[in-house]
Amino acid sequence: MCPKFHVDSITARLICTYRGLGTQYGISELGEDPKHLYIHSKLAFNFAQRTFMPTKPRVDLLHRSPPTNGKEETRLIMVLDHVIDQKKSLDPSLIQK
Repeated sequence: MCPKFHVDSITARLICTYRGLGTQYGISELGEDPKHLYIHSKLAFNFAQRTFMPTKPRVDLLHRSPPTNGKEETRLIMVLDHVIDQKKSLDPSLIQK
């Protein structure tokens, strides 16, 4: 659970909330928190894709876990990450041209 807006350092991620509040997301400009928030509903799949991870994105779609405001809330989410074989990804002969 991450309460701060961020972009994951992964190739692709699929998120689905089964219980509790859905993931919050919004468009960031100049690396700031989004001005307008959206919330994924329960059982809606959220697909996040990221190939390169700049230190501070200028404009990006950021997401976070919803704030709990000091309350104990149960949240059940499923997260599936795309995994890359590092040995193969470093082999220049495997890069498509």
